[in-house]
Amino acid sequence: MKASNDTNKEVYRPEDSFVPILKGAATIDQKKQEAYDRNLRVFFLDGKKHDKPVSTDIYPLWQARSLAGRGEEEKTEPASEEQLDLSGRKALQILSQQLAVYLEAHTLFLNRLKKAITGLEGLIRLEGGGADAGIDHLDFAADLISFDKIRSIAIDTVSSHLPASRVKRLKWALKILSDAKQRYTGGNIALFCTERFAKTLDLAQVIEANWIKKVPDQLCQQAQRQSANAVKSFVQTMSALKMGELMVEQTYEEDVHDAYFDTYDRKRLSEEDLRFLPVTIVVEESKNLLQHSSSFLRLLSNNSFIKVLALNWLDDLYLLADQEEADYLELASLVIFRRNSFVYQGGFEQPDHFSVAIQKGLDFPGAVFWNVLAVEGTKEESLSRLPEIQAAIASRYFPELEYYARGNHFDFHQLKLDGNPSPGEPLASIEQFIREGDKSTGRIFSLNPAAFLAMRAEAREQLMLLPSDYQTERLLPLAEYLGLSSEETSGRIPFIWMVDKENVLQRAAIPLHWLQKCRSRFEYWRFLQSIAGMNQAHRQATLAEARIKWEEEKNIALESQKTLLKEQFEKEKSSILQEGITKMLYGFVYEDKLEEVLREVPPAQVSQAVPTTPEELGNQQQPVKAQTKTEAAEPELAAPASPEAWVESDECTSCKDCIVALPGVFKYNEDKQAYVHDPRGGSFAEIVKAAEKCPSRCIHPGAPLNKKEPALDKWIKRAEKFN
Repeated sequence: MKASNDTNKEVYRPEDSFVPILKGAATIDQKKQEAYDRNLRVFFLDGKKHDKPVSTDIYPLWQARSLAGRGEEEKTEPASEEQLDLSGRKALQILSQQLAVYLEAHTLFLNRLKKAITGLEGLIRLEGGGADAGIDHLDFAADLISFDKIRSIAIDTVSSHLPASRVKRLKWALKILSDAKQRYTGGNIALFCTERFAKTLDLAQVIEANWIKKVPDQLCQQAQRQSANAVKSFVQTMSALKMGELMVEQTYEEDVHDAYFDTYDRKRLSEEDLRFLPVTIVVEESKNLLQHSSSFLRLLSNNSFIKVLALNWLDDLYLLADQEEADYLELASLVIFRRNSFVYQGGFEQPDHFSVAIQKGLDFPGAVFWNVLAVEGTKEESLSRLPEIQAAIASRYFPELEYYARGNHFDFHQLKLDGNPSPGEPLASIEQFIREGDKSTGRIFSLNPAAFLAMRAEAREQLMLLPSDYQTERLLPLAEYLGLSSEETSGRIPFIWMVDKENVLQRAAIPLHWLQKCRSRFEYWRFLQSIAGMNQAHRQATLAEARIKWEEEKNIALESQKTLLKEQFEKEKSSILQEGITKMLYGFVYEDKLEEVLREVPPAQVSQAVPTTPEELGNQQQPVKAQTKTEAAEPELAAPASPEAWVESDECTSCKDCIVALPGVFKYNEDKQAYVHDPRGGSFAEIVKAAEKCPSRCIHPGAPLNKKEPALDKWIKRAEKFN
């Protein structure tokens, strides 16, 4: 099963992994093909025995694996015997070690209790016998209490300054703290388990005997009652401690502190306080916890401080392939939706990694759930099971996860899947070197949940080995099958890739009940990815929807812009045409300047505006001749056919210059753009001046309407460039 050392190798990317690999294989005749098709369908549906079971010499890819992305030159240190111990007792040993470290922090709290107790005892002695009473008995506390200060402030006796209510509170605080001191001296840890569990794992050999609380039944209920009492006592302890410290420091004020401590409850506990809360732990098998699911969920409610270590036996995972859905594999997801919880799921093939998870859980001020995969049995029995634990995690069958949610800081993205290979992908990839003729070829394959189930020889007997000459489009690799819809897989049969001891690639069809379990595990993994914000398919679907919406909005905007541009074009076209016609008419009136006017008009306008026949020219000159008759006295000042001043309103910038200068001539329309409302409201000279001052040059003075205005020749000359 070892990869060949041949240098002649090729490495294919995942998308190339499932091209026909069995090159040159002969094709069976049609009758055999049809018979094999029928047998394969029957096998898939009911898993009945078949002619060619998988040999024990055929292995899933993981057993001859090399993780994708890990080069052949990369060497890892061989696992120590300590790392290879994957038994349930090993998990409890790690828990016990971390509890011992955790209790070291409680030493600080215990010292704080002792200091407060000593101070309160001193105050009570002083209250009973005067300033000097009992001081000889308190030499050991001289570094904690300044008795000189007490003497200086107690002129007669301390009792003359302490009302009866204060003395009563002082004695209450001393009693509560004395009881707490005794509890914390013993460790203040309660580890609940059933009598059966304690006996099976010989718990007293790995856990301090005084911590263990063995119960015959109702494990969750009894642990919950113990935790509730422990929290209640701790609230009293913290109230007494803070009260006592204020009294010893002579800073207690009745009008402020009496009401505060009368209403002191768990809501007043700070996160720093909760670090010293007594520890209540439940240890049990996951499948047994699920049998009492309602009690289990109450155990880890949002206000709980209980910590649960659940063990999942590796052998039980194999049995699930032909059983109903095992919900206990998804126990972790039930706890994830608690607002105040810490969750870890995985194995402990890396003891340091698991130890950190235990430490985080012990420090966490809320409900904790460690869901651990272990080997049932002794250390010796577990030494060879490391590849199976790794395969269970890498194949998404029992994925590793860590979740942290604290109060108002709840955030789905606090779910971490980094402990799994390729956590952002639907399935992990492995590189397998297979024998093809006389060379070894490296190929990339997707690792699916069935690859884990097939690790066990007994499980492989449920598979159907496919001959190399059997080819049909109905066959589909399981990794690809899991990513398709039910419509796309209709009539298809999934198979998994395996290798024999010569590293020759083989195919093995899986039965329907394997497929159902693999699909369940695959969908659970995709669910976890969605919560963690790592589901690429979900992101791609969201992006596709956003793109469609964006394209629709873009098309609507483009159509609107096209309509607007078309309208503006028509306006511009009309305006330019009108200006061209006006200039030509003006030129006809002043024939000596016709050539100059035509040079200023665009060719398109000339072709439309210049008369092309004598009849057209005569028709355009008729009004001029009529006007000339009426103004026979001054023919040289004859006005054009449309002599009135006008404004290109579309070009107006609303500067108000013309409105202010000649309000009798110019006004604003509804768009605040100027137009000529009375061409006779001002002199021709004033209109020309307004045209010269206009920044957008959109005022056209036309011709003078009053032929008797002085200096008309000058103003007509100045108006030419605006007409």
